Amino acid sequence: MSQSDPNLWKQAYRKQFGTDPDQDMAEHAEDVEQWRISWQGGYDAGEQWAKDLLGESSGGGGATQGSMRTFADMSQMNPNIRQQYDTWREERASQGQDSTDWDEFRSYVQSIGAPDPGARPPDDFVGDDWKQQHPEWVARYGNRAA
Repeated sequence: MSQSDPNLWKQAYRKQFGTDPDQDMAEHAEDVEQWRISWQGGYDAGEQWAKDLLGESSGGGGATQGSMRTFADMSQMNPNIRQQYDTWREERASQGQDSTDWDEFRSYVQSIGAPDPGARPPDDFVGDDWKQQHPEWVARYGNRAA
């Protein structure tokens, strides 16, 4: 499949991060290339997470359009993201800072050299009860591209 369209990875990249891969490549070539290699390997091996980024779901368990990713999905690119989040959240909370600010967490992840997790937080970044109590948070992040 990868031979038919050498730019297929860009479609998957846009779906995951919501940004232009060519523009990101200009600023973070090594990170983007590392992601491309990881995604291409998964896609060529028929791994569902990679196919889902192109909307090639097998009908079960894949993310539906408009749904948010989870930390498990994101760990395909960054296996330590959940641990990084737990550490960051504890530090923020102990300092009286907002531990639900995705943009701040995203900056933190990049500052430690991990791949950019994208503009939209995973669905399990905060709990469902918290989301119901804070519709402004959902409005801020829920409509962003993954």
